[in-house]
Amino acid sequence: MSVGVLEVSAEQALDRPSATKVPLGRRVVATLEASRSLLSLDVFDDEQLARVRDGDRMVALQLVEHTNAAVVDCLSTGPARTVRILEVQELLAELQSEWSELQHELLVRQVTMLDGIREALHRLRGVETMPQMIERATVEVCRSCGLDRCVLLRVEDGKLVPESIHFDDAALQEEWTHFARANPPVVDPRDPEIQLLRRNRPILVADPATSRGVRDVADAAESRGYVAAPVIVRGNVVGTLHADRTTSGDVDVVARDVLGLFAEGFGFALERTALLGRVRQQFTKIRDMMAEANATLEDVFDAGVSLRRDQENGEIDIMPRGPSMSLGIASESRLMGLLTRREIEVIALMARGASNADIANELVISEGTVKSHVKHILRKMRAANRAQAVSCYMRLQSLSHN
Repeated sequence: MSVGVLEVSAEQALDRPSATKVPLGRRVVATLEASRSLLSLDVFDDEQLARVRDGDRMVALQLVEHTNAAVVDCLSTGPARTVRILEVQELLAELQSEWSELQHELLVRQVTMLDGIREALHRLRGVETMPQMIERATVEVCRSCGLDRCVLLRVEDGKLVPESIHFDDAALQEEWTHFARANPPVVDPRDPEIQLLRRNRPILVADPATSRGVRDVADAAESRGYVAAPVIVRGNVVGTLHADRTTSGDVDVVARDVLGLFAEGFGFALERTALLGRVRQQFTKIRDMMAEANATLEDVFDAGVSLRRDQENGEIDIMPRGPSMSLGIASESRLMGLLTRREIEVIALMARGASNADIANELVISEGTVKSHVKHILRKMRAANRAQAVSCYMRLQSLSHN
């Protein structure tokens, strides 16, 4: 370290307005420039300073840490007569103060994002179907994680197939969607994506060119860098969330970790939605079975019944007493003897073109019960479908009026 380097005064090196009036990014840049001028440091370049000036807090924190270490090293190794102790100590104090402010700002940012993720997952709890859940995921990522674009990719035979897409640019989104679906990324074993597919870890890719599989779609999106996280359901990676920024600087480790946390919660939300879907299916089956039982009980109470064995398949069924009926029977009395009072009401409404829902409203019964009645009517009348049963009913009605 030369003597000439330290001839710059502290007033000149640290000549900047009060910290309370100047944004943190500008103050950090001023301190870093002062450090480089005072001690002739070579630990950062102008491009990095520009990123700090533009608001990249992670770069700012890294540069402050590196510069602080370099200043301490110069102070401990330089000749005592060439070092202005007071000036360097003031510089160190400024670096430490700004480092603390950066840490505090990043912590506040993380807490804010965590609150946003909690609210996003709470909103997703209100989504009832898997397609809706998948469609909303990318929107909620951008809304809660401080990211501008997000894509949910489905893992299928080593490919990453776009499933849900949200860009801040609608025109680019449409163009990119067409390209990505025609050219789904194929993951290379050397790609960063292997970390999230095999080790279930979120990743930060500062340079998309390092990912052979995703590079083409990243270039098509004009991405400067992206973060990605696995979506895990029951221990298996079912998809990935890829996201980046376009207007608020580059992605960083905070964005990576926050996206990873969202992906973890989203995986649980997906599992919950799938479970609720299965419960609803089972409930529907139980409800249909109850409707079938209810219709059968109505048959029992509305008409006398007997057990009959089907001559073709040998199955035993509960049938109303009275002669069996074929499509050619021309006796309304036999129809009345074959069908219950309720079934007569149902087929009469069917003949008017009423749907199951219309019949349910008319007779004040559930739609499931209507379906059971229709099923019984078709079986008793030996009809293949509703139209055939209605046709037979209409013919009998016509004959009865002649």
